[in-house]
Amino acid sequence: MLAVLPKTVPVYAVGGVGAGNMSVSSTLGPNAVTLRVTGLGGATSTATVAITVRDTTPTVLTLTADPALLWPPNHRLVPVRAVWQVTDRCDPSPRARLVDVQSSEPDDAPGEGDGRTTGDIALTGETGLLLRAERSADGTGRTYQIIYAATDASGNGTSALAVVTVPHDLGNGPDPVQLRLAPGGAAGLVQVYWNQVPGALSYDLLSGDVGSLAVGGSRITLGSVSLLARSMSGTAWEEDFAQPRPAPGRALFYLVQYHDSAGASGYGTEGVPLPGEPEPYAEPAAAAGPAGPDGPRKR
Repeated sequence: MLAVLPKTVPVYAVGGVGAGNMSVSSTLGPNAVTLRVTGLGGATSTATVAITVRDTTPTVLTLTADPALLWPPNHRLVPVRAVWQVTDRCDPSPRARLVDVQSSEPDDAPGEGDGRTTGDIALTGETGLLLRAERSADGTGRTYQIIYAATDASGNGTSALAVVTVPHDLGNGPDPVQLRLAPGGAAGLVQVYWNQVPGALSYDLLSGDVGSLAVGGSRITLGSVSLLARSMSGTAWEEDFAQPRPAPGRALFYLVQYHDSAGASGYGTEGVPLPGEPEPYAEPAAAAGPAGPDGPRKR
């Protein structure tokens, strides 16, 4: 018997007259549960069942950056703190670790537009960073991606992303949502994660076939897409074996939109200035949270 459950595992013994239920608490790993039954005449009988409790649930990792916006772009290194929280159903003390910090722009881009500086990213401790308040004058702004990962005692891993932006000017800047795929997941499966957007109430995630993308005039057509999650509060989604996977030679794309007090952000971005509404999509098998708007719309 294999129980993919937390530490407390209900075990039921049923059989014969007067049968009932019993429950025991089992620890992770192999366990043996022996039931002894004594009849009215004093005769006894025992039976033993082997139970293996395995933890297959990834940790829950949330990550934010403080501050998440650097202004003004005066070329100074600004202290930034990564704030993470990790919880796990079976591991009482999971830990998070810094994996990478990336900039959407090079340290010193050609020309005079970014201040001729290098060393724009520096580590100052386990959660401390120095990030340069700088962006190219020729772009839409700079994005720093801070990536953390967490692994529990059973080896289940998850990743989280925080974004720090240096806008071109206040009111205009890089895309607020950055998506990544987590490596090292179950064979053939994928984990999609993105940063928390300030003021966002929930997120929608959809997927489609890259081969269905088409540009026509002022419109990008996504083709038929599947809504994987609607109105979810978290910032990570993990594929399971029920989801269709691309055939050999094909690829899937993923898009996320957020909902805030102004409504749905839409799936278009400033970096892709030809947003198009997706065709009617297939709903997920189980909606993640309360129902949101009937479909995406642009602001």
